Amino acid sequence: MQKFISEKLGMSGNNVIKFISAKEGEGVKSLLSLVNQTYKLWNIRISTSKLNHWLNIALAEHVLPLGKHGKRITIKFVTQPKSRPPFFVLFCSQPASIPKHYKKYLTNHLRNFFNLTSIPIRLSL
Repeated sequence: MQKFISEKLGMSGNNVIKFISAKEGEGVKSLLSLVNQTYKLWNIRISTSKLNHWLNIALAEHVLPLGKHGKRITIKFVTQPKSRPPFFVLFCSQPASIPKHYKKYLTNHLRNFFNLTSIPIRLSL
């Protein structure tokens, strides 16, 4: 079941499955707590300074590949212009040259670094 949900809602990251019983009332309190946590994450605003700190760590752990004509791609900074769901924009020198796997790496690293589980993250270059 977890794999099926992850495939259908892949952009949401680490989806949480919560089993409840309306008849017995089991799991309802923990479900409401989870809903409140998810709502807070959905509305999260991360400062540009914290995002740039994250970016420096992510770039140090996995170097960007070379772009067109062997020129190094540089990512200058990152900001969050919107929430609901969180939307991040990375300003870089050759956005079309950044491979999909590296964008996926940045998305997953961002999700893990700021603990943004169970919500979609939009990332634009």
